[in-house]
Amino acid sequence: MEFFKKIKDSIYNSDYYGQLINKPFSYSLKYYFSLILFISFLGMLIFSFTAIPSVKSFLDKAVDEVLKQYPDDLGIVIKNGKASTNVNEPYFVAMPDEWQSESLENNKENILVLDTKDLFNIENFKNYQTECLLARDSFICYDDDATIKMMPLNQAPDFTLNKGMISSFLDKITPFFKLIYPIIVIGAWSVIFTGYVFVLLYLLFATIPIWIIARTKKIEIGYGKAYQMGMHLMTLPIIITFLFNYIIVKIIGDFSIPYFFIILLLVMAVINLKSSPVVVAPKNSEPPLPPQNPSLN
Repeated sequence: MEFFKKIKDSIYNSDYYGQLINKPFSYSLKYYFSLILFISFLGMLIFSFTAIPSVKSFLDKAVDEVLKQYPDDLGIVIKNGKASTNVNEPYFVAMPDEWQSESLENNKENILVLDTKDLFNIENFKNYQTECLLARDSFICYDDDATIKMMPLNQAPDFTLNKGMISSFLDKITPFFKLIYPIIVIGAWSVIFTGYVFVLLYLLFATIPIWIIARTKKIEIGYGKAYQMGMHLMTLPIIITFLFNYIIVKIIGDFSIPYFFIILLLVMAVINLKSSPVVVAPKNSEPPLPPQNPSLN
């Protein structure tokens, strides 16, 4: 295919770069966007094959975990801004061991305490060693920054909560989990493609050393034409960094080489940019006249 031949020539073909001098800017822009569309599609496939099974497993476990952690006998009623339960209080719902973090010193013993017989009391809340507390008139939790956040129940609608209702609700929303997978696929492609589009901004600065390399090789081009060549010179750096980010890193783990992309880009410039025998025809040149036959004069 012509597209893959352009990829090959962009990786290594000094004659091809000589011909680029006569190519319009749109030629290279079309090539670059074709390249990143192709690379983004490959990245989307690789990411989707690894992410979707993980997301599916997480959602399945989350549903099972919610049903597992909710006590079978617990019923909670919110009516007219007041909470009540069908259990002896204070009622403690212990923090699951798998939710504990060894890195946190302020791990709580309980995930929820029900104490609807009393109004909210800050001392009781702290003594209960819980992430959240349901009091008679409010629902209180620690925020992300360890501050206490309170929601008055007079702002909450009337409802009843028990394990049967939770199970019924999860059964209704579980089929919609399938909608998450195409969102992941489209989102992955969009993020990867957008990232490569922004590489064109990076090229605005990387063009300067490309232009200097061209000038040292006696190639008379301006900044704009050097930028155009840069869109082709980035082919191999983009392919190699793609392989590193999506394949090699998954095998051997994270590692990085400082300034790897720009170094590889400049190496491509040194290899491919050579003085070309291609002659650029003057824009207003006239075709040469045929030689005259003296015998006709």
